[in-house]
Amino acid sequence: MFESFGKSAETLLQFVDLIKSNLLSISLSLAIFSWLILLLPDPLFSYFNLVNLRNNYNALIGAIALISSFLTIILILYRFLALFYLFIRGNYFEISRLTPDECSRLNHFISNKSLTATFNTTDGVVYMLQDKGLIYQARSDMVKEHYEQDFHMYRWIYLKLLKNPELVLCKLENEKENQNEHE
Repeated sequence: MFESFGKSAETLLQFVDLIKSNLLSISLSLAIFSWLILLLPDPLFSYFNLVNLRNNYNALIGAIALISSFLTIILILYRFLALFYLFIRGNYFEISRLTPDECSRLNHFISNKSLTATFNTTDGVVYMLQDKGLIYQARSDMVKEHYEQDFHMYRWIYLKLLKNPELVLCKLENEKENQNEHE
């Protein structure tokens, strides 16, 4: 008996997880269908013999339409704000946590005053910058000579680094000072 109770509770929890993961699509579907029931013309409902449904449950369908529409709007706004937060945190936070090697690669863009720089394809630091979303590889064919490849910096990062070059330069100067002290 306890085993069947445990299985049914587990099934119920899986159903709740399914609803939570698809809450936006469920609320959007409810909003669309309830508004359709409220707004479609009577001849269409009489054709399908559903006139009594709308007449008897008009208040309930209206409440479902309003609540599900409001919930849909809230969930869409939440997703946009979450994506915006991840974008800001991910990109701006990554700029503040650069290593000196990464700063030296980014300094190529700033010192040349260009959105494009050429790096060796075996340079792992460049690919770390690409993984962080700060630069991207050019779509042009690779240069055969010396295994070089063009990389582009995103414009908003370039403008931020032009306005605040100390983000890159201070780490480079600190690294040079540390090297001079060790020598």
